Amino acid sequence: MKKKYSLNTGFLSAAIILFTACVFKYAYSMEFKRIVSLNLCTDQLVVKIAQRHNIAALSFLATDPRSSAAVKLAKGIPRVRGSVEEVIRLKPDIVFSGVQINPAQIKLLKRFKLKIKQVPIATNLKLVEDNIRAVANALNLKKRGAAIVQEFRKTIKKYSKRTVLHYKPIAVLLWPNGLSSGSGTLPHSVLEKAGFRNLAALINKSGTSFLSIEMLLRINPDLLVLGQSLPNPSLAHKFLEHSALRTKFSETKKLFVPDNLWLCGTTDTAAAVRILSSFHGKHENEK
Repeated sequence: MKKKYSLNTGFLSAAIILFTACVFKYAYSMEFKRIVSLNLCTDQLVVKIAQRHNIAALSFLATDPRSSAAVKLAKGIPRVRGSVEEVIRLKPDIVFSGVQINPAQIKLLKRFKLKIKQVPIATNLKLVEDNIRAVANALNLKKRGAAIVQEFRKTIKKYSKRTVLHYKPIAVLLWPNGLSSGSGTLPHSVLEKAGFRNLAALINKSGTSFLSIEMLLRINPDLLVLGQSLPNPSLAHKFLEHSALRTKFSETKKLFVPDNLWLCGTTDTAAAVRILSSFHGKHENEK
């Protein structure tokens, strides 16, 4: 009886070992080893979530510091313009893109049996978290995504703590040509989290809209939020150098937030909250 029991135990142990090996083999096979991103925003999510050696290519904008906040991470990774021929040659396991991509291009890629994951534009901080999870889940890296979201929330919370104020200053986001971001945009969501009222939203502007110099001078917001100044400004940027704006808004009423922090919704967007929240200490002293 002892021998029989021993024999059965041996078979059971062997079965467990075989089953475990199969599970690990399956899990390993589910790892995406050739990841391609065709979109600036998915580029920055992919390089934060995936292992570098598994990234076959990123978009051509991935290493442009004016647009991307993940230039260092993207450096050295092949870049593509996004043509169907380029993508097919890379033989990717999965392709990430934005939702704005040409539907015909997606259709062609799917015809070659490629797995496509389209990620929407993050128009608020909650959607930044959703997109991190979406990319992580698509890569079978759910725990990795959850950890990144947790760290993102922690950073946002750290800097939004300072903004529990009786008075919320009015800020205006100003891009070249007098363009601004109103409600329904990521910059608007960041401004609110940093403890500001967004001028464009207050006058019922949504999305991207135009604000005249006359309006800015009349309303006189507490803070002018600008992107990084360029060494050779274009005609569009000349709007930001208008003498009336220079006179009305002293350096203490201006903050520069790099465009690449909120052009896309990524973990780096938390840095925009940090920069904006730094204004409050000085503002409270002046009040």
